[in-house]
Amino acid sequence: MNRVGIETPKNWNLQKLEDICNSIRDGTHTPPPRTQTGLPMLSARNIYDGRINWDKGFSFISKRDFEKIERTNPIKENDVLLTIVGTLGKCCVVKEKTNFTVQRSVAIFRPNKNMVISEYLHYYFSAQKFQNLLIRFANTTAQSGIYLGILKRMLISIPPVVEQQAISSVLSNVDDIIHQTKQLIDNLKLLKRGLMQQLFTQGIGHTEFKETKIGRIPEEWEINRIGRISEVRRGASPRPIRDPKYFAEKGRGWIRISDVTASFKYLTRTTQYLSDLGVSKSVIVNPGDLIMSICATIGKPIILDMKACIHDGFVLFKNVKPEVKLEFLFYLLQNWENKFKDMKQMGTQGNLNTSIVKNFRIPVPSLQEQKKISLVLSNIDSNLKNESDKLKQTKQAKKALMQDLLTGKIKAPIAQTN
Repeated sequence: MNRVGIETPKNWNLQKLEDICNSIRDGTHTPPPRTQTGLPMLSARNIYDGRINWDKGFSFISKRDFEKIERTNPIKENDVLLTIVGTLGKCCVVKEKTNFTVQRSVAIFRPNKNMVISEYLHYYFSAQKFQNLLIRFANTTAQSGIYLGILKRMLISIPPVVEQQAISSVLSNVDDIIHQTKQLIDNLKLLKRGLMQQLFTQGIGHTEFKETKIGRIPEEWEINRIGRISEVRRGASPRPIRDPKYFAEKGRGWIRISDVTASFKYLTRTTQYLSDLGVSKSVIVNPGDLIMSICATIGKPIILDMKACIHDGFVLFKNVKPEVKLEFLFYLLQNWENKFKDMKQMGTQGNLNTSIVKNFRIPVPSLQEQKKISLVLSNIDSNLKNESDKLKQTKQAKKALMQDLLTGKIKAPIAQTN
């Protein structure tokens, strides 16, 4: 234990950030210029998942203005970026040779490489302990932020450089696994999207097609309105919605859109539950039921695998007729999410009503083909869920590993040199 009561190994030091960095500054205070040409000016949104994400969109700054801002201390490779206004604590190491600047919501750290390496500082910034410090010392104005003066005086646990390299190497290997898993998930989503487009317009093995009100479909397929193949019932909410008497610690789940977007095909849990009184004022749904969101976030379907209730931001598809498989209807709704969004009524959030949903036309293949289509998409969903579970577990493992490595509780293996 060191002089300020923080446990660290004996050969580690506690150093202020300003003592281990050659410079610490924030980005330009100049408002982003309205231009589509020039040099990039990045903001906090461009720091994503430990990397600079150029796909998030950015402003531009003229070469003349850029040179005024960056001529004395331009951003260089191995600088560490940290968001300090708005969304706090996102960070990355600069790997690009591209000339760019950043807005004042981002701080730039240039580590003294004889004392701390960039990768170690990045991981230290990413650790939950440091993230908590940022929140603790942030101001309490409308847009949270932390002053550079406070940042500079923060104490950082610094092992010898060779240990920093070992710690960074271990965590970098874990990051590679996370990145590869994310890429696989993205590729599976692209594959599923392409297959859905093909399967719901061309089917499986068809050679003859016809033009219809919903587009070109196989000759053998029929068209029907959702209201003719299923009852469509809107949910209901107990009022006032925040009254605690309507909620309980357990019981029937109270489905919110966040529960649906966090799930894949089946909803197995919710973050809130209703009391018996709350249930009496809502609409009951049971395992095997199919629902879809119709307010704000529109067109998200999910199949229930639990007892729950839905509010008026959802519709329930009940008593689906035998000529349509519920799983096929689920994938069909999922494929046409954007079409439902385009049909929303304008309002504060935008929504659909039951009449719009009932009158929505869908293609209806034979039951045998519905099963085949559903099986193809279900297999992809199984792979997606497996990879997503793997990603979640790896992230959790990394979080625990960072805590142990960055406090010296466990020692990273140091590469031996000949």
